Amino acid sequence: EGPNDRCCIVPHADYITIGGFFDGGETLEIDDSQTQAILDRAMRVEPGLKIGLEDIIEVRRATRPERATPWIENTTTADGRHLIHCTGFNGMGYLCSWGAADTVASYL
Repeated sequence: EGPNDRCCIVPHADYITIGGFFDGGETLEIDDSQTQAILDRAMRVEPGLKIGLEDIIEVRRATRPERATPWIENTTTADGRHLIHCTGFNGMGYLCSWGAADTVASYL
C-alpha cells in the first residue's frame, strides 16, 4: 500500500505496458485518478520515464480472482496423466511467469 503499491513496467517493441493496481473490486469502470497514480508510481520506479495521460494508447481494467498465495500443484489424473494447476497470481502472472514455468517444468 502507499508508496509500495504494485508497479509493473513491461517494454515491448513499440510501446510500454504499465500497470499495477489491485483493489479487489468487481467493476470494470476506468478511473483516471487511478491511472495517473499508476503512471506516477512507474515514473518513481523509472525516473527516465516521462509519461502523462495524453500519452496513453489504451487503458484496460479486468477483474481477477484473488488468492493469498499462488497455487502450483502437480496432480495425477485417473489415467496417469499429469494435471498441473498454476493459478492465483492476482494479475501479476506475467511477472511471475518464469518462476512459475520453472516450477511446472520440475514436475515433468
